[in-house]
Amino acid sequence: MYWQRSYIERNLSLGATSGTKTIDLPKSALLSQLLIRLTATNDGTSNRNNHIHDKISKIEVIVDGSTVVKSLSGLQAQALAFFNSKRLPATRIHEGGSQAQWEEFPLYFGRFPGDLEYGLDTKKVINPQLKITWNTTGAGASATDLFSTSTYPVLDVLVEQLLEPEGAVFGGGYIKAHEITTWAPTANSEEKRVELPVGNKHKAIYVRCYATAWEPRQALDNVYLDLNVGVSQPFKMDEAEWRAWNRELYGEIELTGVICTMGGVWNREFAIAYMRAYPGIAQGNYFISSGGGSGCQFSVMCFDHNAGEKEDVDVFHIAKGELYHQFFALPFDYPDTRFMLDSSKWSDVDLMLKAASSGISTILPTFYVVLEEVIAR
Repeated sequence: MYWQRSYIERNLSLGATSGTKTIDLPKSALLSQLLIRLTATNDGTSNRNNHIHDKISKIEVIVDGSTVVKSLSGLQAQALAFFNSKRLPATRIHEGGSQAQWEEFPLYFGRFPGDLEYGLDTKKVINPQLKITWNTTGAGASATDLFSTSTYPVLDVLVEQLLEPEGAVFGGGYIKAHEITTWAPTANSEEKRVELPVGNKHKAIYVRCYATAWEPRQALDNVYLDLNVGVSQPFKMDEAEWRAWNRELYGEIELTGVICTMGGVWNREFAIAYMRAYPGIAQGNYFISSGGGSGCQFSVMCFDHNAGEKEDVDVFHIAKGELYHQFFALPFDYPDTRFMLDSSKWSDVDLMLKAASSGISTILPTFYVVLEEVIAR
């Protein structure tokens, strides 16, 4: 029994700056994960603050013609891969003109890489397919920060499958991951009841609290799970408790930033929002700057500052999940364990979100709710 990792697509030019590509997945295979890599080339000048993960609107795995196994944006796929493996997906971010950059998007069919209890057995389904929808048009930091319109994106897809299995594997079925809803509150203390599907085991809920240049703690007051309208609440936390819980489960990163003060001092919220744009390289101590001049431009491999500028050094402690695209996880057990919420035992399973008590009209947050649940096959 061993894992085989092989490409089903290698250096495939997508032939356009936007579209949907459908790829047939191996039949009669025991699939643990897919590893998707999209490479795009910058235009001839620069490409600042323009990211591949924002250019993938949908990654889908479809079986039986219309049954959804995975349906996630590029951001969501990367975030779930982080939470399930505790590793940041690999990226090569380059802002220089005519340079190539790439990002990886892992899709796990089990709870974690190498899971033998859960995975996708394509012998039990018909016509398994991967679909990727992309659009690399659109500017970044300025109107000239673009991807090339003449050199098209390139796709690589690697599959990991189990060969020569010993005994029964994937007996639990596979993990389905899909977005449940989005919510953009307009009033302070506004509440949202998100009705979750019932009937399957729920592995985890993920919430992205996105607000440009603001932290999630400034947009969310509390969150709780409500079973049968008040009969049971498996968790009820304010945003501080939620962040602390994610730190405990997934660890934290210590970021040392050198903040250039020319043109104004960065506050913590803006600095972290800037860091979030580059999660793949935020794995240790590094320097950031306010972009006060040509020598202060944000760069992937180095973070320079203009000579003679005043500098303030600060250390940020931030939960890895909070850094990663502003996602938080609500798992029903510790990572890498098997306990889940059996929603079939309840008639109503609702996630309750409450917006912050002030500032919502300024922050203008959007919440994205993603669910992982078990599909028994």
